[in-house]
Amino acid sequence: VLLSGKEFGDHDTNQEIWQWHVDEFLNHGVTAVRDTGGTGIGESYQLLTAEKNSSWPRFVGSGPNLDGPPGAPYPGLRVVRGPEDAAKNAAELIAAGVPFLKTYVWLPFADLQAVIDVAHSHGVSVATHVGTTLTVEQAVSLGVDALEHICSGHELLDDKSREIEAGLPKRPHDWCLSLRPWRFVDLASDRVRRHIDLLAEAGVTVTPTLAILEVISRSEEASKNLHSRSNIPGSLVNAWQSSWPAESYSDDDIAGGNKEWETLLEFVSMLYAADIPIVAGTDVPNPGTFPGSSLHREIRLLSECGLGIIGAIHAATGKAAELMQRNDIGAIRSGKKADFLIVNGDLSTNLQHLNNIQAIFREGNLIKGNLPLTN
Repeated sequence: VLLSGKEFGDHDTNQEIWQWHVDEFLNHGVTAVRDTGGTGIGESYQLLTAEKNSSWPRFVGSGPNLDGPPGAPYPGLRVVRGPEDAAKNAAELIAAGVPFLKTYVWLPFADLQAVIDVAHSHGVSVATHVGTTLTVEQAVSLGVDALEHICSGHELLDDKSREIEAGLPKRPHDWCLSLRPWRFVDLASDRVRRHIDLLAEAGVTVTPTLAILEVISRSEEASKNLHSRSNIPGSLVNAWQSSWPAESYSDDDIAGGNKEWETLLEFVSMLYAADIPIVAGTDVPNPGTFPGSSLHREIRLLSECGLGIIGAIHAATGKAAELMQRNDIGAIRSGKKADFLIVNGDLSTNLQHLNNIQAIFREGNLIKGNLPLTN
């Protein structure tokens, strides 16, 4: 089974887009989705997490993100004001049954600490997207369990590089995830070495989401991929085009994106070499991240970052299940739910065989494809 994420539940008010996501996930062998930021914990969330529909991917969702003022402009996101409010909202989500919590970019230090304290007291993990109000190192010092994306660029810069980066014109998406610092990061520096040592010592899991980082850093190339696809719902194409990162890029941004991308890939290689747990994720449905196929892309990219083919597949299966705290999926062995796919070819030698999925099983039941009859 391949596991993907995030925000699978965000489009459930648009039946065409929602059904397209479901179909594309399953067509690409994804039978479980980790959602790190949905619209709520109401009827739609309960329906998805019930796992009663065998023709849908499994859904493991954090519910709404918890953020500080002003709060990101996403449906359902909860803006908390102070540690007491943060703790209250964390407790409410946990009481509703969310298996983990997700915090966002504007949440301040004391509020994140309150969320983590409440979550850990209930045996619930906390994933976070930081880099705007807090650094990665601050979040790790508080005991966060998982880091979404590679958001640590700013804290890895020396003073001169930080000044240069800060002087660049701001772009609309920079508040959320700016990769510009990676043009200037010196991966051989003591600062980077200490940073990686901190992550390794803390045992924090990293989901790089290279699929969306590639769209941000190499946006023009990703745009070509968008226009080469014919089966995307028109309303989704329009939504993606209206928020496409490259619309605000200068010539320097386009040229610098290649440097950002190369440095990011090498950094992920360094994380893996330091035995930091790496999980495959894609940030679906952000612009240019296609359900299912973007996970295939993520696996290929991770395999090139030192994980190798088997390590990259494990990042999308067993490691992903561990991050979800699910011991019933992610591997084929006694006691598991028998989610698996069959491909025509040996994946251990060539990831291109992911394009040759013959059959997909969920709990031992064939839900996509077919098996040839044999004598």
